[in-house]
Amino acid sequence: MTDPTLHRSDGGEPAGAVSDRDGPGRPGVREAAASPEPQTQFNDEQVGSMLAYVRSAVESAVRGEPLEACLPPAIDRAPAFGVFVTLRRPTLLRACRGRWGGPLTPLGSLLAQVVRDAATLDPRFPSVTPEELPYLAIDISLMFDPAPVGAVGEDRIGAIVVGTHGLVIDHPRGKGLLLPHVATEAGWDAKTFLDQLAVKAGLPADTWRRDPTARLMTFQTRLFTSEAPDAELDIQHLQSAGLHRLVAVINLMLEDRAIDDQVGEALTTCYEQELGVHLETGSGMSATAVAPGRSLLDLAMAAVRSLRELFTKHEVSPEPVKRIGLLWQPVCLVAGDYPSRHGLLSASAVRIRREDNWGVMMPGGFDPVGGALEMMQMNRRDWQELGGRGQAQLTAFSVLNFESRQKPVVLDTRPPSRAGQFYPADPGEMNNAIDRYLAAVGGKGKQRREACRAVMLPHAGWVYCGETIAKTLARVAVPETVIVIGPKHTAHGPGWSVASHDRWDIPGASIPIDTGLVRRLRALTSGLECEPDAHRLEHGCEVLLPFLQRVSPRLRAVPVVMGGALSYEATAEMAQGLAALISQVDPAPLLVISSDMNHFASEPENRRLDHIALDAMLSGSASMLFDTCNDHDISMCGLLPAVAVMRALAATKPLDLELVDYSNSAQATGDTSRVVGYAGVVIK
Repeated sequence: MTDPTLHRSDGGEPAGAVSDRDGPGRPGVREAAASPEPQTQFNDEQVGSMLAYVRSAVESAVRGEPLEACLPPAIDRAPAFGVFVTLRRPTLLRACRGRWGGPLTPLGSLLAQVVRDAATLDPRFPSVTPEELPYLAIDISLMFDPAPVGAVGEDRIGAIVVGTHGLVIDHPRGKGLLLPHVATEAGWDAKTFLDQLAVKAGLPADTWRRDPTARLMTFQTRLFTSEAPDAELDIQHLQSAGLHRLVAVINLMLEDRAIDDQVGEALTTCYEQELGVHLETGSGMSATAVAPGRSLLDLAMAAVRSLRELFTKHEVSPEPVKRIGLLWQPVCLVAGDYPSRHGLLSASAVRIRREDNWGVMMPGGFDPVGGALEMMQMNRRDWQELGGRGQAQLTAFSVLNFESRQKPVVLDTRPPSRAGQFYPADPGEMNNAIDRYLAAVGGKGKQRREACRAVMLPHAGWVYCGETIAKTLARVAVPETVIVIGPKHTAHGPGWSVASHDRWDIPGASIPIDTGLVRRLRALTSGLECEPDAHRLEHGCEVLLPFLQRVSPRLRAVPVVMGGALSYEATAEMAQGLAALISQVDPAPLLVISSDMNHFASEPENRRLDHIALDAMLSGSASMLFDTCNDHDISMCGLLPAVAVMRALAATKPLDLELVDYSNSAQATGDTSRVVGYAGVVIK
């Protein structure tokens, strides 16, 4: 290979990351050649020494200790073209880093750099922590035989031998590398391997076929593996031998019936690691048991006891479990990683423990770490401070979900779930409260109201933000149709969801859902699901509907929730769908952003952060709002809905925004130590 650059890559997974590299220049794919040949053949003793060295180096790097192990001279000086080190759990890739290319380099030098990168520097995953070292399997992949792919178009498929070749793509807009065993483990054919390589580089899947500037290189590897010293829960064995039995046992315990003593080894084996069992009923009641050194049977019994206590507390009849989740493969999280290294945790459960209190956020297409912090009324700075003193710990778990055979009841009407908590449950008290808020701000008449394209309203309890809601709506002519888009606070349902109900009840009234508009929005918005679960316990829309219906008695609503990856790009599909919808509907519906501002800082700091975010929003730039909240760690919970709505409206004409009111919880409680901010904004 004539290009002297030594490349660093993170190419051990099928898709989703962009490789980086050291030094100037680009990979010399066309010139790829290595002479003399790298050494890839080692005897069993040498392989054992190499794997032992890598494991020792990983452990030293993770613990921050000096490395005492060393490689035998014959391995240390062996010529190498490239090497990758992969750290993995049974179903988790924890890190994969590598260096390759340029003139042959001593293997010891390459390994020292790659092991450090894998142990500490893979930005795609949470930091590897000492607690999981006994459960890490290690792969070493030695690269050899690099060769450019001279074929073009569809002919490139025939140049790839799955199971033998790894692949590199080099394109002006992105680069990517996939190791040979990635394709075999995923069961890909050559075309799928090429598609996934392009996706790995951040390119359209067919770039390898249609774009002649995409250069390809094949290579081969010699793979050496060291399995984890300690075993984790064997999910495959459990699925085949114990899963159905666990469901049956849980149902028996819920019915207060005796269980068979012969429940099987899969359920009675105790594991040193923390495991968990999560139970959820059709009405949304849930209970979770998490502990180390316990069996799944022990945890299931503890979760059932908690669930039965909930039935008694709420004076409801016991009901069957709808969904059961097993929590396994725990990963201790580091505060300094959040949020940049936690982007792949959306499918994980997160347990937060603060002193004697703890809770679990189950996955639901949103940011589970942020949700766990909010559960304990914490922000990232709190976690960094308290975590450093050992007073706040977060752990992510892989989740194996399965449904019980009890068919859930699907309701056409969504009943109130937060009445009596966020606002009055009595219809008379509720309407009187709204009228008092509106009268206090001079908003009972319509003379001051003007047509707006969108409005942002807070969604906390009315005692905290009712005045801000009223002041803002006093300025707005609310039409008969509104689309309320709020954040996803619960773990229920998918990340993007529009309500599938026909009606949405509030105390003393029933608000029709505009089902025709629901169908059109869903058809225009990729990834938006129409279902009830995400809305069952969600308060972001429910808190606002009584106000909206009071000022627009013939109101029809479209409730939407948005969760998922905290990225600007993630809002594009929703923005495009909304833009297309409002261009087709006359009169256009009012878009309602449901959002509170920053959470749980002191009053002066919270006020400062809120106005930084509001200044960015009032600029009319959705990207500025998103970047500002991320750069300043501002926990505006409706950030994604706000960005999506701003992008949608800006597609037709520039935004004209006005801040109508700002308040925070200290004005209601007098507590200035930990407050939440609220803002009312109109968009014309």
